[in-house]
Amino acid sequence: MTAAGTRCDSYFLAVTTVAVIDATLIGFGLLVLGVPLVLSLAVLTLLAAYAPVIGAFAAGVVAVLVAFVAGGTSDAVLVILVQQLVGNVLHPIITRRRAQLHPLTTILAVAIGGTLAGVLGALLAVPLAAMASASATSAPMTQRTT
Repeated sequence: MTAAGTRCDSYFLAVTTVAVIDATLIGFGLLVLGVPLVLSLAVLTLLAAYAPVIGAFAAGVVAVLVAFVAGGTSDAVLVILVQQLVGNVLHPIITRRRAQLHPLTTILAVAIGGTLAGVLGALLAVPLAAMASASATSAPMTQRTT
């Protein structure tokens, strides 16, 4: 497999790892809090993780609203804390280590992809950026002789 393919695989493995951790923590937290629709919200969280930046935010909003309606402000704040921990601490660490992508690269790729090609562009931007980065770093350097 090429360096680009390996980097793309590493990115999807990182996203899957973060998605499973996030869905597990959210599901367990909602279960402990007694919030309804635990399984549905955990599955939504898992699937939404594959839409960079926006997916986790959208799933978080739904989970926070359900927690707020079911249990009040304290439950909603706990869900927000878990979402922030996963999104702002675990996700960048795991993505950087596995896919070797800086978090700023991810944000810029999503913004550019979304601007140029809408939702599909945003979804494909980060894997393409990972592959481009791998191709650029693995390309042989040649010296020019004059």
